[in-house]
Amino acid sequence: MERATKLFEEKPKKPLISYCSMIQGLSNNGHENKAVDLFNKMQNEGLVPDEVAFTVILSTCSHAGFVEEGWHYFERMRYEYSLLPSPDHYACMVDLLSKAGRLKEAYELLNSMLVEPHASAWGALLGVYKLHCNIELGEVITPCLLELEPHNAGNYVSLSNIYATADQWSDVSLVREKMKERGLGNLPSLPCPPSFDQSISAHDSEAPLVLSGDLDNLYDVEHSEVHMKGFLDFSGDASKI
Repeated sequence: MERATKLFEEKPKKPLISYCSMIQGLSNNGHENKAVDLFNKMQNEGLVPDEVAFTVILSTCSHAGFVEEGWHYFERMRYEYSLLPSPDHYACMVDLLSKAGRLKEAYELLNSMLVEPHASAWGALLGVYKLHCNIELGEVITPCLLELEPHNAGNYVSLSNIYATADQWSDVSLVREKMKERGLGNLPSLPCPPSFDQSISAHDSEAPLVLSGDLDNLYDVEHSEVHMKGFLDFSGDASKI
């Protein structure tokens, strides 16, 4: 980065693309504060950032966890420069807010989009379960992902991991069944419950489950259909988050 910085500083005239490349390079090499400072310097020198420049700085803020700075640039993009944020800009903001634990803000931001969110934006929100283990959130956004990518098995795996984290193995089994119904096959990456030698009840003595490590033996239809109604039919209620 030292040589790149030297070459950049030696250029008498620096076009917008040169600034964007340098900002991205600083961010990728762990110098997010310098990247933000350079973006501000670019603006002070009279260069007008375009959609690509804002994607670069929002991505930088997302990587570094600069929530307030990210909001600042997102708002300036819309109201000072009259630029319509693209799904990529929203995806950066959703990732930033999600990592900061501001899940409801992230969800509401996606719902406020004037264009249809793409899968990466919803995926950024779904991935936050690894940090916060938020089952309700996973059930809210998974239907949106499945509508956009009905044949992406990774979305089913993500949801099954959420349920596995909460030891809701009957729900893991239902996710597997839905994959079979949609012709996605069986994935070895789907989580399996720990092995037990005896049968146990999912919710009462009339509904035994055998936790043998084989998900086919884990499926309790009555319990799963009731518990997973949100996964199959949920319309997206932010109040569940």
